[in-house]
Amino acid sequence: HVHLLLEALAGASPSEAVRAPRWTVGTLDAAVQRTAVVERGVAPAAVASIEAAGFVVERLADLDENVGHAQAITVTEQGFLAGSDPRADGAATVG
Repeated sequence: HVHLLLEALAGASPSEAVRAPRWTVGTLDAAVQRTAVVERGVAPAAVASIEAAGFVVERLADLDENVGHAQAITVTEQGFLAGSDPRADGAATVG
């Protein structure tokens, strides 16, 4: 969820924030440790930092559900903005 917060603080809409490339530590296989799964769109400098921290990087396709699912809502003066992760089935509706 830190990815979502950082995207939002950088000015992304909820839809942009949940769609942005991300990475997470660990895999679905609990026996694999010191591994980070990283979507293809993650910046090369970020991937290099993850590797420099001692993690084995497992590269994923764009919008891979192995980095989790998220939804986000922002409250504005005009109402609500919502975003639903394209990595999962769902929809963002406000009303």
